[in-house]
Amino acid sequence: MPEIRKPSNQDDVNVALRAWGGGEVIHQLHGGHRNLAFLVRVQGHLRVAKTTRRSEIALQWLMPVYEVAEQIGLVVPKLIRSQQGRLIEQGWTLETFLEGEPAKPEHLARLAPLVKQFHKLTANLPQRPGFGSSQQLIHQTTGG
Repeated sequence: MPEIRKPSNQDDVNVALRAWGGGEVIHQLHGGHRNLAFLVRVQGHLRVAKTTRRSEIALQWLMPVYEVAEQIGLVVPKLIRSQQGRLIEQGWTLETFLEGEPAKPEHLARLAPLVKQFHKLTANLPQRPGFGSSQQLIHQTTGG
């Protein structure tokens, strides 16, 4: 497995983008809580390059979760594999860019049934690797 180091700036994004065939950093995106995120152009398409501390298997776990979200009508980004077939390269992921804005309070009533349906359809998916389940969290202090 390649070494993962903590990315720190735009130059790190450019280095990581080589794994997806190279690209151009447009600007840093703001609003994330855990990761650096940059709007980039890769092979002519707008994408988002984000830092991550998650493992490859933790990101692979997201695929069926995203499929359920799409199935019920939610719009979710798609993780893009590198030219080497990996979802993570040097601590970075690449995903599709979605135009939009955060949901507003007046949207919540419309979203509530979708969230309920999403939880129902994902109830039998396996627990995310490295995360505690709700039952485990009763007896431990961290969950992933």
